[in-house]
Amino acid sequence: LKVFDGAYVKVVKVPLGCVWLVGAAEFRCPSGNGYFPDPEQCDMYYECRRGVAKQKLCADGMAFHDGNPLYGRCDYISNVDCSRRPYLQEAKSTRKCPRANGFFPHVDHPRVCKEFYSCNNGKASTLSCQKGLAFDPEVGGCAWAARVSGCEHEAVEVSVEGAKDQSYTEEN
Repeated sequence: LKVFDGAYVKVVKVPLGCVWLVGAAEFRCPSGNGYFPDPEQCDMYYECRRGVAKQKLCADGMAFHDGNPLYGRCDYISNVDCSRRPYLQEAKSTRKCPRANGFFPHVDHPRVCKEFYSCNNGKASTLSCQKGLAFDPEVGGCAWAARVSGCEHEAVEVSVEGAKDQSYTEEN
């Protein structure tokens, strides 16, 4: 027993898994049934059945997409607005995958943005953007190369029928 604020309190060490259950006990379902986001953690949500909340966690690199309470759906973090729920579970990273799931810059060639990794459960596959595009970590996919900062861009041939061929680079 320890004295806390004039009262005796029994201090008990609890495994981390039990802490999650305390969070679920504190969450109040807004309606009888459905899937609802945790107010602080973007990859956590609650499945409510008959007003009883069951806490759920998306896979690492995924976040709860709270578009429709009838469907519990986890999506890539880059596809979910986590600005109001900024916390995420601890990352389960590998050398090529900062998180177990998602799309990430190529670690061996970070300035050559044509190639990037698609990570699925911590296993990386190399993907390439089409000519004229580069991987943009902000959107988690390919975007116009000239708009992606920090990359080495190659010139893109642009041809319009009846017009003179020109190369497009960021300087043009």
